[in-house]
Amino acid sequence: MGSGYKGPYSGTIGSDTNNKQRKELIENLLTDLVAIISQKVIEEFKNHSSLLQQMPNYDKSITPIEKFIKYSLDPTNPNNHGKAEAYKRGLGFDKSNAETLRNLIHQEIISGKYKPYDIEKGKGGIKYKYKIPVTGPNGKTKNVIVVYQIDYGKNNPRMITNYLDKERNQND
Repeated sequence: MGSGYKGPYSGTIGSDTNNKQRKELIENLLTDLVAIISQKVIEEFKNHSSLLQQMPNYDKSITPIEKFIKYSLDPTNPNNHGKAEAYKRGLGFDKSNAETLRNLIHQEIISGKYKPYDIEKGKGGIKYKYKIPVTGPNGKTKNVIVVYQIDYGKNNPRMITNYLDKERNQND
């Protein structure tokens, strides 16, 4: 006589059917567990820039002033999508002090102090995305997102874009 329990482990202890059911159940549980843990590890990896590798040749990075003067800080450039206004309002930077902004970012990158928080392969090369805290002439400190790329077939990274982080509560 049995206990009345009819779960996955009921039946004769040594039966082939019961062992097969147990094996399938354990395999399914392990597969699900591995999938859940893998997803959590990937999420944690993406959320912790300290786990990402440093950009190769970061100390030889090229940070062109033109990207600031002719693009990010130029309110007449139709492709800057409000970046000039955001820099002016958020940190007090405009074309007149572009060299200061460029130098602040460049020094932080070549120092190796920061690691990228995101790395991705693009069609032109590997992109390294940084979040660099910058204190502007207006005394506010905000994060600037800076993307450097190492073009395929090249060795040294070059800055391809920059913009003020849209994150709220950054010393407003």
